Parts: sequence; C-alpha cells; structure tokens
Amino acid sequence: MPEEGALIEPPRCQRCNGKMRPAVVWYGEDLPPSSWKAAVLLVKDCDLMISVGTSGIVMPAAGLPDLALASGASVIHVNKADVAMGDQKELMLIGAAAEVLPMLLEELSDDG
Repeated sequence: MPEEGALIEPPRCQRCNGKMRPAVVWYGEDLPPSSWKAAVLLVKDCDLMISVGTSGIVMPAAGLPDLALASGASVIHVNKADVAMGDQKELMLIGAAAEVLPMLLEELSDDG
C-alpha cells in the first residue's frame, strides 16, 4: 500500500501496455447518462440515503441528498466535516468513513 499521498503508477494493459483507467469519474467529468438517470430514480425511491465523504457542493451529485429529503427519505452524512443542510430528517456523523461506517453498520444491524 502506498504511503499517504504518494503517487503510484496505474496498472498497464496486458495487450497494448497503455495505462489503464480506473472505474471512476474524475472531477469535471459527467457520469454516463444512464448511470445518472439510475441514481436519480434510486434516490427518489429510497427510504434512507447514506452520503459518504462528499463535500456536498459539486453539482449535480450534491443535489442528491436534497432530492432524497424532498422524496421523504432520511439522509445520513458521513464526513470529516459537517455537510448537513439542517433538515430534521438528516443525521451528520463526523469522522473518517473507515471508522464511522463499521460502527454505523453495527448499529443498524443491532436495530435489525
């Protein structure tokens, strides 16, 4: 595992030796339209949305918690900074996702 912040070379394609692109959307790129449409439909239909590690300011994804709340869902934010919008159906859990998510999962499992 690389040191915190160390740059590593991406893996190479075995066929052409080109650098392989990870399955991520980089800042400034759009999600594929079908993925975005599916996300919006899922958010509109969920009972609980868990938003992890996002600033809540990069649009259009930043609007998903608002959409969930407007559709009647509750939203749990997990982040190192408070990004909650002040809605009564929001819960803000401040901390690193690697620490907070296992505790949240345990809590949700206990409530079963």
